[in-house]
Order: sequence, then C-alpha cells, then structure tokens
Amino acid sequence: MEKKAFKIPVSKDIHLFIVYFKRLVRFIKIGLLLHMTTLLSLFLFVEFSYTALAAFQQHQWLNFLGHGLLAIYGAVLPVFSQLDIFSRYQNYKKAKDLFHENGFRPRIANLYAASRCQRDAIKIAANDLGLLRELSSHYEQMGYRWYHILPDFLRSNPQIILTRRFWQKTLFEKTYRSKHFLW
Repeated sequence: MEKKAFKIPVSKDIHLFIVYFKRLVRFIKIGLLLHMTTLLSLFLFVEFSYTALAAFQQHQWLNFLGHGLLAIYGAVLPVFSQLDIFSRYQNYKKAKDLFHENGFRPRIANLYAASRCQRDAIKIAANDLGLLRELSSHYEQMGYRWYHILPDFLRSNPQIILTRRFWQKTLFEKTYRSKHFLW
C-alpha cells in the first residue's frame, strides 16, 4: 500500500507573502549602510528642527539659520539614500541573474566594484548563490577593505557628480526584472 504525502494546502496569498517578505529582507540587507544613513539623517532632522524652532522663538537668527539648514539637510538626505538603495537593489537582481547564468566571473564582479554600496549589494547576491567566498577574495585582491566607502571615481574625478550619467547610475537605475528568481 502506497502512502500519500501529506500536503498542507498553501494559498496563493501565503506564497505571495513569503515572496514579498524575502524581497523586503534582501532590500534591507542590501542597503544596510544606507538605511542607517536614513535613520541618522531623520534623527538630525528632528533634533535640528527642534533647536531651530527654539532659536526662532528667541529671535536668534544666526542659530535659526544654521540649525534650519542642518534640519533641511536631515530631511533631504533620506530621499537620496532611499533612491540609492532602490538602485542597488536593481544591481543586486541583475548580478544575481548574471552569477546564476555564468557562475563567478571576475568580469561580472568588476562591473559592481566602483562603490561600497554596490559591493555590498553584490555580496548579498553572491551569498544567495554560494559564491561569497570567491567574490570576497576577488575584492580583497583588488585592494578593497571595509573602510573604502567613497566610490573610486569620486576620488579620481570629483566633478563627475555634476554629470547626468552619475545621477542616473546612482539614484535612478532602471528597474530590472529578474529572469530566474522571485527575490
């Protein structure tokens, strides 16, 4: 007599919940440094808004101006951080597909070596596929360490931040639809 496997009926909603939950976890892991920047800048916004309002009420115009500018900075920085995280998530999905199709290739890793945020995103993709050791070794051989935060091109060519291409690649990366994975 053949035993039938007991299957728990899984609704489509539970499946979608799992997919979206795993995507959220990846999104948080990919942009951990940028998420921390967002939280810190929101704290700056709240703190300096409070002090700016206190300075305004006491007619201390110079303090009001200084603290007001810092509060505005704290309000604007999270927008840039979150746009950057979205772009890094697109890099993650594309790199994961490329690693899945080709295995670890230094050429693929080099596409995303320019900035710490890109390297962090690609490390998550490599970890998902069991390629983290090769990727970390490759980046270490290239001379990258944990403290290399600023993108390479900013050190060699600071005026690049004035170009349209820089802003497109940094904050407005095109949405990439993964060919092989749901998250």
